[in-house]
Amino acid sequence: MNIFYLGQQVIGNLKLSHKFSVILALLLLPMIYATVEIVGSFRANITAWDTKLTGAKLIYTLHPIRINTA
Repeated sequence: MNIFYLGQQVIGNLKLSHKFSVILALLLLPMIYATVEIVGSFRANITAWDTKLTGAKLIYTLHPIRINTA
């Protein structure tokens, strides 16, 4: 018995357009996953930079107060 028997039976029963749809789906899945991972990474970097920018604005706002009290 061939280890690809089940796959050959399933693919053999599909129409040509469905076979191309399966191939397209199998090619798109890794690209979609990679895109989601890359966007998630960039979103984490943007969030970190936004936090740093908020802190810098707070320091800039409080700096004159610190000079006047010293």
